[in-house]
Amino acid sequence: MNWLTQGEVFQDALAGLPRWLAPTAQAVDGVKAKDLTQFVPTQGRGTHSAVLVLFGEHKDILIIERATDSSVHSGQPAFPGGRVEDFD
Repeated sequence: MNWLTQGEVFQDALAGLPRWLAPTAQAVDGVKAKDLTQFVPTQGRGTHSAVLVLFGEHKDILIIERATDSSVHSGQPAFPGGRVEDFD
């Protein structure tokens, strides 16, 4: 399993972004994983996952509330998504 350890911005992905979001998207270029977390995965280990970060036109962001089943992070706000499944 290979991990991306530095942010990369694909210029075509910036097309159509709301203007307010462009500076944030451009700031991703060159950000290193070690600057964001102390738990950078070791190559060959870990679990692939994905989240949906849905931005609206007027500074709206979609966030869900996790189930309140007394598990880890129960009831906390989160982005929709999770572990990548074989059928994804």
